[in-house]
Amino acid sequence: MRAPRTRRSDPLAAAPQGRPVRRSRLVPLLSRSAPTYLCLIGLWVLLRGALLATGLLLQLVFDTLSGTGRAGMSAWSLIALVAAAEAAKVAVWYGVILSRVEPHFTYRIRAALQVNALGAILRRPAGRALDRTGGDAVSRFGEDTDEVGVFAIWSASNLARLIIAVGALIIMLGIDAVVTLGLVVPVVVMVLASRALARPLREYQHAGRRAASEVSSVVGEAVGGVQAIKVGRAEERFVARLRDANAVRLRFAIREVLLTTVQTSLFNGTAALGTGFVLLLAAASMRGGDFTVGDLALFVFYIQFITEAVTALGMFFARYQKAELSMRRVAELADDESAVIARTETYLRSEPPRPAPPGDRPAPLRLLQAHGLTARYPGTSRGIRDIDLHLPAGTVTVVTGRIGSGKSTLLQVLLGLLPAERGTVLWNGAPVDDPGTFLIPPRSSFVPQVPRLFSGTIRENILLGASSSPAEVAEAVRLAVLEDDIAGLDKGLDTVIGPRGLRLSGGQMQRIAAARMAVRRTDLMVFDDLSNALDVTTELRLWDRLLDDDGATILAVSHRRSILRRADQIVVLVEGETVAVGTLEELLEDCAEMRHLWAADESVPGDAHAGRVEHD
Repeated sequence: MRAPRTRRSDPLAAAPQGRPVRRSRLVPLLSRSAPTYLCLIGLWVLLRGALLATGLLLQLVFDTLSGTGRAGMSAWSLIALVAAAEAAKVAVWYGVILSRVEPHFTYRIRAALQVNALGAILRRPAGRALDRTGGDAVSRFGEDTDEVGVFAIWSASNLARLIIAVGALIIMLGIDAVVTLGLVVPVVVMVLASRALARPLREYQHAGRRAASEVSSVVGEAVGGVQAIKVGRAEERFVARLRDANAVRLRFAIREVLLTTVQTSLFNGTAALGTGFVLLLAAASMRGGDFTVGDLALFVFYIQFITEAVTALGMFFARYQKAELSMRRVAELADDESAVIARTETYLRSEPPRPAPPGDRPAPLRLLQAHGLTARYPGTSRGIRDIDLHLPAGTVTVVTGRIGSGKSTLLQVLLGLLPAERGTVLWNGAPVDDPGTFLIPPRSSFVPQVPRLFSGTIRENILLGASSSPAEVAEAVRLAVLEDDIAGLDKGLDTVIGPRGLRLSGGQMQRIAAARMAVRRTDLMVFDDLSNALDVTTELRLWDRLLDDDGATILAVSHRRSILRRADQIVVLVEGETVAVGTLEELLEDCAEMRHLWAADESVPGDAHAGRVEHD
C-alpha cells in the first residue's frame, strides 16, 4: 500500500524526512580517508609552498636589480630559479593532483556514499525499501553525493591555502609588522560577515534542495505515467504543475545565488581594501628607507595568498554547511547515519570479485507453512492478523477476498517484502529467519500486480542475468502465452521495450513477468492477481499452462471462478483475517463470504476485470 503523496507549498517550511542528523558526518567521513586526505593537503602545501618560494626569489631579484640586495647570485640565476619553481609547480599540479589524486579521492567518496546508501536500502524489506519518490532518491544519489565529494577536494586545497597564508604572514611580519597588520581588519570583517550570512544561506540551500527533489519527482512521475496523463488529457495540468515546481526551485535558487554573490563580493571587496592599506603603508615605509623594492614586490606577490585565504575562509562556512546538508540528505535516504560512512570497497581501480557460483540446488519444497502472520501499516489498523497457511508441495492455493481485505499484504509479508510484527514461516518444517532473503529463486518467485520492467530488451527483462539456454527461454515464453506477441515484433525477444515497458500493454508486461518467473523454475510460484491486466481468454490459457506444469506449487490471489475451481484450497480473507479455508465446494456450503464473492464475480462480465488494479 502506498501512502498518499502530499504536495509541499513551501519547501522552506517543510520538515525534512527521515531521522534527523544532529552531529557532523563530514568529519568522520573524511577521517575514514585520512591518509589520502592528508596526502592531498600535503601536495597542495607543496604546490603553494613553491609559490611562497617564488615570492622570496622575486624579492631577491628586485633587490639585486635595484642594487640594494646582498652580493650573491646574479639576477639571471635568480630568474632561472623562479622558472624552475614554476615548472615544479606545474608538474605537481597537472601531473599528480589534477590527474591522479583529486579525481580518485572525490569519486571514491562519492562511490562509497552511493554504495552504502544503496546497500542500506536493499537491506530493508522490499515493500518499504524506498520511502520517497524516485526523483528525490536520484537527486540525493547524484547531486548530494557529488557535493560531498567536491567539498572533500575543495577543503583540502583551501586548508593548504590557509596554511601557506599563515606562512606568508609570518614572512611579511618579519619584514614589516605595521604593513602586515593592515590585513588583520579585513580578516575580522570577513569572519563576522560570514557568520551573519551563514544561517539564511543554509536555509535557502536546504529549501532549494527540497525544491529540486520536487522537480525531479514531477519529471519522474511524468515519464512513468505518460499513458495515464494522455488518457486523462492532463498534459496541460501536468505541465502547469511542473512549471509551479520549477518556479519554486527558481525562487530559492535565485535567493541562494544572490546571497552567495553578496557574500563573495563582500569578501573580495574586503581583501581589496586590505590591499590598499598595504600599498599605502608600504609607500610610507619606503620613503623612510626601511622598505626596499624587493620587499614591495614580495608583499604585492603575497597579497594574492592573503586575498585567497580571506575569500576561502569566508566561503568555507557556507561550503561546509552545504556539504553537511548533503550528508544529512544521504543519511535520510539510507535511514541509517552510521551506515553511509562505513568503510566499503568501491573498486574504482580494479574489477570487483565475481559473484560466487551458485551452489547445489536447495532441497525441494515439501511443505510451506506460516503461523500467526501479523503486520500493520504504520499509523493505521489495516493489515493482516494471525494468519496461518499450509501449502503442501504440488498444490494450488488461492487467496480471495474483497478489495482491501489484505490479500496483497499477506503475500508480501509471507515473502518478506513487508516486515511482520510477529509470526513464523517454515520451509520443510524449518523456521525461516529472513523470508526476504530466503524465499527467492530457486526457492520462490513472485509476480506482483504491477510488474517492474527495465529499459532493455524483452530477453534481458526475462533473464535478468540468469544463464538460461535459448530452449529454456522459449519454454518460459510459451508458458507465459507470449509466443504470438513475440512473433509479431520485428526483433522478437531482442525488441527494446522502452522506459519501464512503456511500449507494451499491461497484459504484455504481466506476461513478461510471468516468463521471468517461469525461466527460473522455482519450487514456489506466487501470483498477485493476474486478472488485473489480462483478458479472460489469455488468463485462462496462462493458468492452463502453469497448472499443467508438473510439480509446481502455486500461491495466487484471484477472484476468477475458473481458478477457484482448480484450487486445492482457498483462503478467504475479511479485513485482514482468515474467515475460512477449504475447497470451493466446502466454502460455498459453509462460508457466507465465499458465497458473496462467488455471486459478485458472476454479476461482472468476464473481461470487465481486465485493467482493474487492486491495492490492498
